[in-house]
Amino acid sequence: MKSMSGPRILCVVVSLGGYDKTVESINRQTCPVSKLVIANKPFPEFKYIGERAGMAMRDALSKECLDDFTHILRVDGDTVLPKNFVEESLKSNADLVGCGGYAQLLTVSVFKDLFAYIYPVDFAEDTVISQAVIRSPHHVYSKYVVNPVNPLPKKYPITSWIKNGEARYRIGISFLLTCLSFRDRRSSTLVGFKSILIVMGFLRAKMSGCKQYSFVTSRSLTKY
Repeated sequence: MKSMSGPRILCVVVSLGGYDKTVESINRQTCPVSKLVIANKPFPEFKYIGERAGMAMRDALSKECLDDFTHILRVDGDTVLPKNFVEESLKSNADLVGCGGYAQLLTVSVFKDLFAYIYPVDFAEDTVISQAVIRSPHHVYSKYVVNPVNPLPKKYPITSWIKNGEARYRIGISFLLTCLSFRDRRSSTLVGFKSILIVMGFLRAKMSGCKQYSFVTSRSLTKY
């Protein structure tokens, strides 16, 4: 590992496929990472991509001494980072910088406070991280959008859209915002059908009393 002075960044690339261009973009960072880990263990027992990604992250982080680092950089394997992503993210002095589905730079201290060093395994695992920090009165979030490099089209089972709606409820996205999120979508029958499934999933979770994360139900955010 590199010098212990300054930021010490553990970078984890989550990928179930190729990740060469992602790694190249990480190696070109103007502020280099301290250690690079590839989280690509498949975990076939999990049906959904988000759950497999979350489990791969949990597995990779469990093998590291996180107290040796100041930050965790999570990068999707189809993402090419701007060469100054880490440098500019550190300048923001935020506890979490980035966007779910692409890349996130999280301080280890906040990961310890909110998650007790245990990465969430969820259909929307990266969004769980974002929402926990956003809803905390004690932590700062900064969005930094990066563009994925020509990601391959992903095929999702029909049930994944219902799971998407359930996940929105669990992380505290309101029914109104869930519906409004469809307003800019193309009006094709297929997209409309997916939107209906998401709403069905949201309502099913709400009516069944599905347990929400503590950062949704508690005024004072605690780890869960």
